[in-house]
Amino acid sequence: MLSTPRPGQCHRRFELSKAIWGKGIAPAPAKSPDELRRRYPDLVDTVERISAAECQGRAGNALKRGLGFIDDTTAGRLNSLAKKQRCLEIKMMLKRHDLRKRVLSKRIKIID
Repeated sequence: MLSTPRPGQCHRRFELSKAIWGKGIAPAPAKSPDELRRRYPDLVDTVERISAAECQGRAGNALKRGLGFIDDTTAGRLNSLAKKQRCLEIKMMLKRHDLRKRVLSKRIKIID
C-alpha cells in the first residue's frame, strides 16, 4: 500500500526538481510557416531544397518543423548565409554557362 508523501517531502522534491530541470520556463511556441517565409525567405527556401533533395519523408518534415524553433538572431544569421550561398551558386551557374558557350563556339569554328 502506498503512503501519501509528507508535506516536507513534496517541497523537497519540488526543490530538487527545480534544481535539476531549471526554472521550467516553457519554450516559445514555434513560428508559423507563413511568418517564417515572410521573415526569412532564403532560409526557408534552402531548408525546402535540402529536405526535398536529401531528406525523404519524416526527416524532411522534422527539418522544416525544427526551423520554427530557431531563435530570431540565429535565423537572421542563417538567412543571410543562405542568401550569400544562393548568390554564389547563381554566379557559378552563370560562369559555367559562359564557359559552355565559349567552348561550343570554339568547336563550331573548328568544324567550319
